[in-house]
Amino acid sequence: MRLTLAYCLLYLKVAVALFSVPTVIDDESAGQLGFAGNYAGISNIMSNLQSQSAMNQSVLLRTVEGIYQKVSNFQGNITSSCVFQNSIYFGGQFETVNQTMTVNHIVKFDINTSKFEPLQNGLNGPVYTLYCDESDQLIYIGGNFSSPIETNSTMSNVASWNTNNQTWSLLPWKGFNGPVYTITKNKKYNTVLFGGRFDATGDGQFFNSNTSQLVPMNAPTPWYLQDGVPGYWDANFANPVEPTVFRLSNTHTDKGTISFNILALGWNNYFNLSYVDPVTQQTIVCSKHCILSNNTYQDFTVVDAISATGIRININSWFGSGGGLSFVQIYQIIDISVNPHLNTNDSQCNPTASSTQTTVTGNWKDVYVFGYYQTVLVANVPYTELATSNTAIVYEPNIPTQGQYDVYATTPGCVGSSNCFTRTQVEYQLELSPGFPVTSIISDQNTFEDHRILLYSGYISPVSTNFRPSIALRPAPNAKSPAMGENVQIMADTIEFVRNVTAAPLVSILEYNPTNQLPIGSTVYSIDASNGDILYIGGDFTSPNNSAFRNIITYDNQLGQLIPLNNGSAALNGRVSKLLLSNSILYVGGEFNTSDTLPLNHVAQFDTLKKMWAPLGNGVDGPVTHLLISPDNNTLTVSGHFNHRYHSTNISKVSLGNAQWDIPTQTWTERSSLMVGQITTDDQSLFAGSIVGAQTYRADLVVSSNLNSSRFIFNHSTIVTAGITWLNNKTSEVATIIAGHHGGESNVTISGVAIYYNKTGQLVPIDQFRGYVYSLATFEDKLYVGGQFLPNNGRNQSASLAIYDLKNNNSYVPAHGVTDENNNPGMVQVIKIHPDGKKVLIGGKFAKVGLLECNAVCAIDPVSRQWTPIALGLTGTVNDIIISSENQKITVVGDLNVQNEPTAAIATATDSQNSWLLAWDKTQLSGIPVSAVNSIDNEIIVAGKSAVNPNEFFVGTLKDKTYNSLVSNLEQGTSISQLLIVPVTSTLEERYPAGTQNMLLAVGTLNIQGFGNASAALYDGKIWNPYLLTTQLNGQPGSIQKVIHVTDFRGIKNGRHYLSVAAVILISIAISVGILFLMSAAALLFLFKQHKSTKGPDDMPPWAPSNRLVDALGLFGTGSLGAATIAATAAGAGAAEGSTTGRSAATGPSNATSRAIFQHDDGDIGVYSPTTTIVNPIPITAAAAAAGILSFDSMVATAKSNTTSIVNETHPKLFQAKYPFKAQEFGELSLEAGDILVVTDTTDNIWWLGYKDGGMNRPLSGVFPSNYVKA
Repeated sequence: MRLTLAYCLLYLKVAVALFSVPTVIDDESAGQLGFAGNYAGISNIMSNLQSQSAMNQSVLLRTVEGIYQKVSNFQGNITSSCVFQNSIYFGGQFETVNQTMTVNHIVKFDINTSKFEPLQNGLNGPVYTLYCDESDQLIYIGGNFSSPIETNSTMSNVASWNTNNQTWSLLPWKGFNGPVYTITKNKKYNTVLFGGRFDATGDGQFFNSNTSQLVPMNAPTPWYLQDGVPGYWDANFANPVEPTVFRLSNTHTDKGTISFNILALGWNNYFNLSYVDPVTQQTIVCSKHCILSNNTYQDFTVVDAISATGIRININSWFGSGGGLSFVQIYQIIDISVNPHLNTNDSQCNPTASSTQTTVTGNWKDVYVFGYYQTVLVANVPYTELATSNTAIVYEPNIPTQGQYDVYATTPGCVGSSNCFTRTQVEYQLELSPGFPVTSIISDQNTFEDHRILLYSGYISPVSTNFRPSIALRPAPNAKSPAMGENVQIMADTIEFVRNVTAAPLVSILEYNPTNQLPIGSTVYSIDASNGDILYIGGDFTSPNNSAFRNIITYDNQLGQLIPLNNGSAALNGRVSKLLLSNSILYVGGEFNTSDTLPLNHVAQFDTLKKMWAPLGNGVDGPVTHLLISPDNNTLTVSGHFNHRYHSTNISKVSLGNAQWDIPTQTWTERSSLMVGQITTDDQSLFAGSIVGAQTYRADLVVSSNLNSSRFIFNHSTIVTAGITWLNNKTSEVATIIAGHHGGESNVTISGVAIYYNKTGQLVPIDQFRGYVYSLATFEDKLYVGGQFLPNNGRNQSASLAIYDLKNNNSYVPAHGVTDENNNPGMVQVIKIHPDGKKVLIGGKFAKVGLLECNAVCAIDPVSRQWTPIALGLTGTVNDIIISSENQKITVVGDLNVQNEPTAAIATATDSQNSWLLAWDKTQLSGIPVSAVNSIDNEIIVAGKSAVNPNEFFVGTLKDKTYNSLVSNLEQGTSISQLLIVPVTSTLEERYPAGTQNMLLAVGTLNIQGFGNASAALYDGKIWNPYLLTTQLNGQPGSIQKVIHVTDFRGIKNGRHYLSVAAVILISIAISVGILFLMSAAALLFLFKQHKSTKGPDDMPPWAPSNRLVDALGLFGTGSLGAATIAATAAGAGAAEGSTTGRSAATGPSNATSRAIFQHDDGDIGVYSPTTTIVNPIPITAAAAAAGILSFDSMVATAKSNTTSIVNETHPKLFQAKYPFKAQEFGELSLEAGDILVVTDTTDNIWWLGYKDGGMNRPLSGVFPSNYVKA
């Protein structure tokens, strides 16, 4: 579990519509609140659009006053976006938005209205890139699609949307034959660039010949080798072919091919091939050992051209029981040669419907022509039957793309075939485009030499489902009779279709009129054209010699040349996915890890002026897909499939999906907020992508109410488990003491405790432990550390408990160890300060402290450090301790065994009893309690979990053996780790307990009906209102485990007042006449520090804080506040004796001390103990009867009799207020000019303690500025 710590003032400005959430926790009474838990980001809940749940799909988030609100869900991935006027266009692999609107891969979002609008019916395939062209009012869209849905338009892989008329706009070249990954504009030349993996435009004007012509074959599918035996697959051709690409498909079954090679028959040379690895997306060159994927077909491009009469595919290794192939396709050069042949029943080389083919009718035979060195077809037809003969050959070329072609027919000379006197004329009938008339060409074959004639030059349509270009060869009408004999012979040989290319070839990038292209087989993923004259191109490609450039290149528009980045060579060893030029620095992201010899992990920067590479820290640990720069060019957001960023010091930080690079300082930096996941859009207030979590503040530790300015972020390997605030009496500096752990050597957990000084940001180690630390507490400048850790004899460190003197350089104070029955380290889960100031309680799971048998709960005297059991008969695990201020009854909760009752859940003990008493068992509570808090009228509130079902929980009140559930709108999956009653300021909502200005705060994981998960919620007496959200670094929902109090709660007007359970320190309270108020030095001095700058008409003298626990109030020493003495003076010795009868000793307060509550200037309020037990006000007459206290006039009479300079409880002195003073904190006394005051403590030179007439002759006590009064 990861526990992080934050101190914050949390303001809830906007109430969730479904819940009555208080406007704000009363920070003046509650002070600063700290939250420890398993989270890395925290937010106030201000809207029901917020969430801490992990988001499985892409989302659009909007920030309102720092609060991330979910606008929409995309059922798929957002890959790109662009801004056009007041709208953002999103593209990706999604079909719907919010599961209600069908948009099909592209949608428009209106920023002003927050409404989505589809682009008609969308596109029929994913979108990879968008470019918004403000000047032309067009949105260019690239991806892997064939057309907009329900249109007749052909826009293969690229489309444009006209923003003026809200319609699709046709591009003149009708798209590309492969996916488009990037689109950008060169504004200097007003040209739009498209990059991807394509080699032809839709209109055929640009193409690549490598995969344009399929060699006719008809192999059986699938084809398997004999199990366990290597073998080969052969194909033999009637005429030589020059393969450019081999397209192979594995079997897609449980057996198939792993490695292979291809042999050119006739030459017996292996083809050198290149292919893109489907996993790494890297281009690999192979010859004798090529790897075939089993996912889909793969293209293997021939690196060095070889002409062959056949090929052999050797299968070297396989998976399963044997090798095999699903299909084989061989492509050749675009200059298409259609060779006529007879049907020979050769199953491996018969033509198919999708390849070049010939159809032969009539009496034809193969004849070898000497001198021509080839076999041709010859038909022998009687001349008298020539006019009615069906003799013909139909040539049907596979024209892959439309364009201009030259068509040639070749006739071998008659000498080599010995038929010079029997040849005649033939007719070629050309049908090359649909809708055009058939063209006839007459040619005389009676030629002595080989003759190649041009049959046609012009436009030819490509092959489609409705049309195939064809040329028919048959005897010409009115053909001449033979010079000898009665028969004529018709010759049929090759017809060639030669592309008339006037433009440059097209390889994966298109700009109007490019003159230079990338190597064949390249893929372009990113283009930056912001420079204008220099284009920066990134992708997956390699220069022909594999040395000039690799995966990144520049194109000089003025020179018309591809140029390496550093004018010599530039190579990144993996795909470049994104380029971004800012000033003279080119930022590069992708799947690489080196450039030449420089390590560059997936992201780098290139200085275009100095021609030098540099890393961003030490990069990130996964592929980078997006680079986003802030408007001021100072911050670069890097996003992709990674989990960590690496700093230059080799320190790794968790950065799931994104990281921020600070350009001026050249370092990785933390966001002020938490954003987890991949970011594709960052438009200041709008964020989109695969974002799995976002919260307002990114902090593991925040130590002031200004969260943003006092953040502290730990190394991700440190898990914070406890925290407490301490005020250094020597320096008056507030510090936060924290405990956390990390893995050590041999998997031993090492925990550390350190002080973080809030003002300076300095972190000072105190000590470390072999094990875990679970609890911290401070008392009289002593730090108590509890947990489960091993003793360290070399450092006199005891097991599971340690004490340190904070005012003496954090020196170790020897203490007994806490162990189980086998002398192994026990577990201390909770440390509480007893309100009598005489003992510190520890609770957990243990059997002994030192040699003393003391189970589950034990008490230590903070002065003598002697241990004593609280009572007998308790074992098990104590999870929490609460103490009543009325009778000082101790209540423990947990998984207990009380007086041999194993199902106990709650037990109690008092000073007057020697045995623990069973209060509640687990069956009555439906589980094991983990937290408890005192409420009003002897009522306590408990929360816990089921011992059987982890999804079940309980929370409710206990009083007089009656349990009242407070579950209300909490649902299964809730886990409450701590309860606390807190004051709130607004009077508009319900309150709990009723009649107060408070609510019940619960932290943990709270599943609230109609809202979802929250980390903190407030109960108003009817329902739970979501209050705080948290998220972990991995994007999963966070949780709060502990609430930490910095100061005590202040009294609240018009209602009973609460002073909280101090989670980590003893909180101050006051002592009035006859009533003992225990106040810790830390809390008091913090109060003094808060009001140190409070000034009246005169400047206050310098303040020198006291180091004694209660010297500032003079509470201890004699144990008397002067009430008895005053009473004795006014009413006689009997009254004095009555006032001291309840005291067991004169050294401090006792359990029998009488209490009186005096009215504060805020109205009818109560004063409550640090255990949040609420005490009802006692009438003055009852107080006087109980403690011998008389009227304020009697106190004035006593003070007048003091003519000495001594001022204390036994010698009070009379003063008068010079100026009015308004109390600002609990414990302060409001004054009006002229008020008569009885002062009992002047040991602090700024704040004095005294009494005034509170009305009806009742004394009212408090502290006030010393320079506001005069003698």
